[in-house]
Amino acid sequence: MITYFKGDISDVKAEAIVNAANAIGYMGGWLGKKIKHQGVAESIHYHTKGVVEKEAKKVVWKTRPKVGQVYITSAANLEADYIFHTVTMFFPGTLSSLSVVEKCILSLLETIKQHNIKSIAIPALGTGTGRVDKEEVAKLYKKYFSNKDDISVIIVDPSGSFINLLEKA
Repeated sequence: MITYFKGDISDVKAEAIVNAANAIGYMGGWLGKKIKHQGVAESIHYHTKGVVEKEAKKVVWKTRPKVGQVYITSAANLEADYIFHTVTMFFPGTLSSLSVVEKCILSLLETIKQHNIKSIAIPALGTGTGRVDKEEVAKLYKKYFSNKDDISVIIVDPSGSFINLLEKA
């Protein structure tokens, strides 16, 4: 089942929050703990006072995730049990692609299955810093999440523009 939430992903209650991540664990650095910047990772970093970023850096150091894979951290003080970091780019601030987003979705679905997750909050992966076309990502979401009756998929969009595209797709 798909539902929509217009707002900040840090305010959503779900078993897992999905973050479009890089492969080195950076989520905003020291300044991001004090000033809320735009973006999913930055919001998580700000609301968790840097706890998740610190954990993410340790996890990526140990696991060395590749683009298209998922790594997991706690959700610290957020209303979730986990954060599933989908690696949409290797280095922070670089471009992503539709094929990478699709790999991330497939890895995410496998991770959800492995951990018996019943609800996720997911943003428009790769469409911010990664600059992947929102309309194309909306089509992927319809393809992979529309027939998921065993999981509650909460599409989170601060502006509502991605939700509009999903409703049209």
